[in-house]
Amino acid sequence: MPTANAGFWYNADGTVGKYGDAPFYVEYYGYSEDYPEDEKTFYVGTMPGVAEFLVEYPAKMGFIANGKIFMYNLTIAVNTMSVATEMRPNETNATITFDHEAVMTALGISSMSEATLVNVNADGTLTEGNYTANSGWWYNADGTIGSWPDAAYAVEYYWGTEEWPEDDYTLYIATMGTLESGDVKTAHLGFKVGEKILYLNVTLNIVEPIVVKGEIVNTYDAAVSFTASAEEYTGDGYEINVEEVCAALGIESLADAIVFGIDPNDPSGYSYAYTANNGFWFNADGSIGTYGEAVFFAEFDGEKTINLGQMPGKLAAGETYNCKLGLYSLNDKMVMFNFDITIK
Repeated sequence: MPTANAGFWYNADGTVGKYGDAPFYVEYYGYSEDYPEDEKTFYVGTMPGVAEFLVEYPAKMGFIANGKIFMYNLTIAVNTMSVATEMRPNETNATITFDHEAVMTALGISSMSEATLVNVNADGTLTEGNYTANSGWWYNADGTIGSWPDAAYAVEYYWGTEEWPEDDYTLYIATMGTLESGDVKTAHLGFKVGEKILYLNVTLNIVEPIVVKGEIVNTYDAAVSFTASAEEYTGDGYEINVEEVCAALGIESLADAIVFGIDPNDPSGYSYAYTANNGFWFNADGSIGTYGEAVFFAEFDGEKTINLGQMPGKLAAGETYNCKLGLYSLNDKMVMFNFDITIK
């Protein structure tokens, strides 16, 4: 008896399995006037969370007629990696990490810089280069390549440098703040080396907004300083007393905290619509700004450090600035950080 629509789910060892537990399926639909290509096509798919990346799975499927059997020995190689993240309405920046070591192994390269980033279009064709974002593409709401400012979201990949090695395994997500709760947006990328392609499916889930409210249980005043530069993103880091802050927020790890900004020009006071990576760009008056227009940023690394830095060419020695950043827990407790910044 078939265990898939017109074929079988298979276990990792090639025996027939069942939906939910088996890692992949093979289906054959036969000829029809509407889909004549089905007569010569096997359809293969995987079970998310069960099929393993870079594993080759065996399967056998055959045809029987007139007492004779014609058997196909199939090998299913999983060359698609899937990653996902959640954002809230009006958030404009997020990051997703992926296993770049596995990508390099699959492609036989020693550096991600040896691969070319491509977009896999709905018709299976590839878009190579022709970026509509800085190093990637803006996408329309239907997932087709679009352009700023009419598109809905963007996915960018920068490859690692000595200064930013984490870029080797990080995708940068941007939105125009127009997505709504319940939206699911995708991008289908690939890393190409010669004729080899490893596919990377990206899913962006827009979830319900968070209302930041509650008791401010502690406030920390901190002074940081860094050097002005016309070319580099110079900055400084502030290390959080993790044990003390977690105790104040009633959480076990700062990974459970939500970063928010405080905008003196916003009547609501608090903002979680990130304009930087898990943080915010700030204007000279301490209000929340956007990349390119704002002059400095504050970002939480998700573990114990708030990194502050400048937009190259925006600041000068002797200037002083202030910004406020907070961590919020879902049990309605907040910790505030008040930063006085001096430019050297």
